Amino acid sequence: MRGTGEALRVELGEPECLGVCCGFLSVVVQRFGGIVQWSDWQVPYAESAPPEFHFDADQYDAELDRVDTRAGRAGVF
Repeated sequence: MRGTGEALRVELGEPECLGVCCGFLSVVVQRFGGIVQWSDWQVPYAESAPPEFHFDADQYDAELDRVDTRAGRAGVF
């Protein structure tokens, strides 16, 4: 997910039960100038949330571009 100035919640995974009974893993992705931040984790029931992550925005975008190109999906994220 590309980091933009708008905070977006991204679902990263869910259990076979579709998250209804035990939860799912999601994070808010947002760009702040030259930083992309992952924060406000929602985790499955009884799990500990990861810490907040900060990524250099240029490196973050370059990595998403690399993945898009390898997967043949330019611009999907």
